[in-house]
Amino acid sequence: RMSWKGKSNDRPEVRIDADKERPKAAICSEIGEIMSTQDVFFERMDIVYRIVKCENAATSLKEVTGDDFETALDHYITPVVFDKVEGKKRKEARKAAAGDETEYIEPNTPCTKYAMDLGWAKRLVKSSEFKSKLPHCKSIFDCPMLIWREGMFKQINSYDKESGIWCQGKEVRNIPLAEAVDNINELLEDFLFVDNKGDRARAIMSFITPALYFSGALEGSRVPIDVTEANASQAGKGFINQLIEAIYGAKFGRFSFDDKNRAGLGSPMEAFSSFLVDGNTFLMMDNVKGRINHTCLESFATEPSFYARKLRADAKIDPREFYLTMTSNSAQMTADLLNRSNITRIEKQPHNYRYTSYDENGKSTDGKDNILKHAQSNSEKFLGSIFTILRYWAENGRQRKECEWDLKTFNHWSQVGNWIVNEVFGLETDLLKDYDLITKRISSASMSHLRTIGNMLRSDGRLGVDVGSGDILALALGDEDIAEDLGLDFDSDDVGKVFGQSMSNSFRRERMLQSLNKDEPCAVRVEGFVAIQFASDREYVGGGAIRMYKFFMHDEYDKARDFPVYNGGFDDDDGPLDEDMFGGGL
Repeated sequence: RMSWKGKSNDRPEVRIDADKERPKAAICSEIGEIMSTQDVFFERMDIVYRIVKCENAATSLKEVTGDDFETALDHYITPVVFDKVEGKKRKEARKAAAGDETEYIEPNTPCTKYAMDLGWAKRLVKSSEFKSKLPHCKSIFDCPMLIWREGMFKQINSYDKESGIWCQGKEVRNIPLAEAVDNINELLEDFLFVDNKGDRARAIMSFITPALYFSGALEGSRVPIDVTEANASQAGKGFINQLIEAIYGAKFGRFSFDDKNRAGLGSPMEAFSSFLVDGNTFLMMDNVKGRINHTCLESFATEPSFYARKLRADAKIDPREFYLTMTSNSAQMTADLLNRSNITRIEKQPHNYRYTSYDENGKSTDGKDNILKHAQSNSEKFLGSIFTILRYWAENGRQRKECEWDLKTFNHWSQVGNWIVNEVFGLETDLLKDYDLITKRISSASMSHLRTIGNMLRSDGRLGVDVGSGDILALALGDEDIAEDLGLDFDSDDVGKVFGQSMSNSFRRERMLQSLNKDEPCAVRVEGFVAIQFASDREYVGGGAIRMYKFFMHDEYDKARDFPVYNGGFDDDDGPLDEDMFGGGL
C-alpha cells in the first residue's frame, strides 16, 4: 500500500451512485476534475501514475492500481450515496409525476458516506473519462529545467502543465558565460579523447543536450542516441553518463543489448520496454557488445510512437519523452543506427595517471569516485552553467552552423551543437569531424577488429614491429575482453586457423580495390592506425609466403612515408609503399 496525503482536509463530497441523470462516466469525470488539482496523480501513456520517491532517492513514476486507489480516494474525496429509504420515496414521487394522481414532490434526499470498494476503484483507474481530466506527465526531473516559451528560456522547478514536465529543486543562479565554459571543461579534464577537438565537442553536447532537448527549443526536432565508445575496459565510458546523472539528479535505467536479437521474457528488449512503461526519462544501453542490428532501436530514435510491452502491462509510448544513451568497447552497428547516434570516443588513461583531486566534505581523495562526488556536490553550479550557455545561444538568435556530415533527421541538433562548441567553447572544429571514418569503421566488423588489434599492440609496445597472426592471437587470448571483442572461441581447436583467415579477410577488399596480388603489400587506414599486411621471406610447409603484419599510429606513419591507403571507403593515391618501412622483409 502507498501512503497518501491530500492537499487539504476539506474533501468534497462526490455522489458515486449512478442513474440516468448521472451516469458513471459523469461521476468518473467529476472525480478526475478534483484529482487534477492535487498534482499527485498524472496520466501518461493512457495509464494513471503517481510520482514517488524510490529507495535510491531518484523520483520516479509508479502506476496506480485499483488496490492503491481504493485507499487513496478517501484522502481526496468523500464518496456518498443516496439514502435507500429516501431513494424509494423519490422513485414513488417520479411515478406519480408520470401520471399518478398523487401530487409530485421532489424529496430532499440526504446522502450517506460510502466506503469506496475495490471494484469501483478499479473501474475508475481504467476509465477514459477519469484519465482525460488528469494532467499529463511527459518527463520527470530531480532538478530545475529550462522551458522555451514566448521566445525565451524560462526556468521551472515544479510541475509545468503546458510542457508536461514535472521537476523539483532549488532554482539555480545565473553564472557568467566564461565561468560556465570553464565549469563544463572542468568535467572533461580527466578524459582522454581520441580526437581532443571532435570527440571533446561531442562530449560537451552530451552534457548540454538533455536540457536543450526537453526545453522544447529544438521545436520538435529529435536528438540522436548518445554513444560513448572506449578503446578498453575501465576507460570511463560509463563515467560520462554518471556525470550526467549527477548534474540532472537522474538515475539511468540500465540494460544491455547484444547481437543475439532476443525477445520475450528476460530479454534485453523486455528490460528496455519495462523502463519505458515505468517512465524512466534517462535510459542507458550499458556495455553493448557484438553486432547490434535491432530495428526497434532505429525506430525508437526517429518515430513518433513506440509500442512497449512488459509483464502484465503494455503501452504505446512517445519516444520523444526519453533520453537514450549507449556505452561500448567494440560494438558494431548498422549504418541506420550509426546515423542516429552521437559518438564520443575515449581512451583509457595510462595506469599511472593521477586524476584531479577535489576536497569534498573535508576529505581529499583521488580517482573517478572523487570527481563524481565533486559533480554531485556542485550539481547546481554545473546545471547553472548549462543554462547560461543555452541562454547565450538564445540571445544570439538560436543560430546554427552547418556540419561536414549530414546527420539527416538530427541536423537541427547537430547544427545547433556545432555553433555552441565553436562560438561558445572556441574549439574551432566540426562537431561531426571524421564522422565518415568513424561510421565506416563501426559498421564494419573487420575494421573494428583491426582497431582493437591496433590498441592492443600499442598497449604492448609493439607498434612498428613485425607480428604474425599467431603473435596477435596469443596476445588477444591473454585478455578476455579483447578476445570477446574479436569473437575468439577459447574452446575451439581451430581458433588459430579461423583467426588467421579473419586477418586475411580484413585486407581483402583493399586488395580488390587496388588490384593487388597476394604477395604485394597492402595498407589499410582504420581510425587512428595504419595496418599493413605483407609477405615475409618465410614460407609455409605446403608453400606460399607467410603473411606478416605491422601497425602504426597513422600520424607517425604519415610523417615517415606517403602511401596508398584504404580509408574505410575513401581511396588515396599518394604514391607507392616503401619496402624500407617493413625492415626489408618484402
